[in-house]
Amino acid sequence: MKRESKNQIAFNLELPAKLQRYPNERALRLRQVSQLTGLGRSMIYQMQAEGRFPQRIKLGERAVGWLESEVRDWLATRIEASRFNQKCELNWGATTRTGCRLTGLDPPQLRL
Repeated sequence: MKRESKNQIAFNLELPAKLQRYPNERALRLRQVSQLTGLGRSMIYQMQAEGRFPQRIKLGERAVGWLESEVRDWLATRIEASRFNQKCELNWGATTRTGCRLTGLDPPQLRL
């Protein structure tokens, strides 16, 4: 935030790079994530804590959500891994991919 004058404040309204790629990005609430993935509430939170599911974002003081594109990417990666019968786990906190030989699956990072 820059201060231009005594009563005016300038804000940087430029969209982050991810939102520039996905202009229709939206946040999904827990019920929507659960319906989309088939996972229950406690499993979503457990997998997130273990780094195997996308991190939630804070929407308000008492509201959180998940970016739809990240959840869909996670689901697509799980589907592809199961189709190739590979025992892969998603590691959303890692910076490199090791183990499974799946291609074109960004942003998830895979490990055996």
